[in-house]
Amino acid sequence: MYIKDRETKLGTVYERYSSKDEVIQKTASLGFVKESTKSRKTYFIITNINVQPFYEANYYLNVILRDTGYRNRERAFNALKLFFAYVQLYGIDYQKNVTKEDVTGLKVFLKGGYQQDVINLQLSKGRIKDTRNNYFGVYWDFYKTMFPSQDADVFKVKRTSGNSNKGSSKNRKADLTMLGVPKYIKESQYDLIMELIEKEYTIREQIIIDLMFWYGLRIGEVLGLTVEDIEPDGTVIIRNRVSDRPDQSSKGLTRPKSIEEYGTDKDLKLYGQGFTDVIIDSDLLDLINVYIDETRGPMVLSKSPKKKENINTKAKADKCGSIRLNGENTYLFLNKRDCTPLTQGGWNYILRGIFKEVGIRIDQEVKEINLSHRFRHGFAMYHVKQGVQILELQKLMRHNDPNSCAAYYNPDDDDKLELREKQLQRRREKYGQD
Repeated sequence: MYIKDRETKLGTVYERYSSKDEVIQKTASLGFVKESTKSRKTYFIITNINVQPFYEANYYLNVILRDTGYRNRERAFNALKLFFAYVQLYGIDYQKNVTKEDVTGLKVFLKGGYQQDVINLQLSKGRIKDTRNNYFGVYWDFYKTMFPSQDADVFKVKRTSGNSNKGSSKNRKADLTMLGVPKYIKESQYDLIMELIEKEYTIREQIIIDLMFWYGLRIGEVLGLTVEDIEPDGTVIIRNRVSDRPDQSSKGLTRPKSIEEYGTDKDLKLYGQGFTDVIIDSDLLDLINVYIDETRGPMVLSKSPKKKENINTKAKADKCGSIRLNGENTYLFLNKRDCTPLTQGGWNYILRGIFKEVGIRIDQEVKEINLSHRFRHGFAMYHVKQGVQILELQKLMRHNDPNSCAAYYNPDDDDKLELREKQLQRRREKYGQD
């Protein structure tokens, strides 16, 4: 038996298959976000596949968490959708008794991917450790609030020190060291970078690299992002502002000369000219929301008047009209020490340390190959290996001319063999094995 997931317009549907590949169970935990036109309040609703609401989840989201921030409620919403999908799949009586074995299974379920369990999991989505830990924090608070007679502590997660197993990445880096300076980051190198970040860095580094490697953002576009640019549905808006520094530039988009242009200039309102966007997955969106809460939460800023002052002055960005943003707009990525906006020079220093730690060569003298741009090159090569054609790649990379994509095609000998094999495989599938 095995379980697979399938995306629908309403959410993820989970299907249990028999050994004969027949669907024997179909379940889902569907989520709806509704805004009241009268009260102007946002309501989060979770139901089963028959659109029957889960009372405890909805009460917790809309009554208990009513006065907390939108992102906090959204994170709880995403976490509880997965929880209620899991308890339905495995027939767990969540109202009376959740055991340690149930929690262990939940960890496996949240991790996703292809895993061998009592029932094999073949899930398309997986979640990183930080996301899983944050979700378990939601479950702990949910049970502590809604089911006080149950032991909420079964959901507590032991968080290891950032320096635990330090140096393990060094033991593996020799296998990935290349004789020349690489023009792009491979998936194997990305995995090694993420392993190091999870142990010795923070979610800020992970988010920045994911935006470049999986979504093709340039480093200037990343550093120019503000809180306003992160939409609740996972849309990330890319645009230029008057308040941007030169290293926060979004290439190929109109540059406003004054803040008055935001509301009047037609070019700034035209998609592909004044702004563009990418759609990120819910896990990265959740990670960004966690980062925003961690760097701008009242408890954090109350401990440092200087950070609070810098957030309100040096990190302040022009506001372009988001109806969901309460208060001032600020640049998304901040320096940890003083909450000023992260600069490209500061990021390069961090990235050089990461590359050095995992054994990725850096051109020390001429510096022809931009460190951050290697991730965008990796984004392009990943899609080339998946068989994406030039016109589709042009759209993914947000280029005006498809010929601009040619600069990103830099396969090494291993890549050429892999691409040739995939090409042959596609021919076999199309024309037959002979």
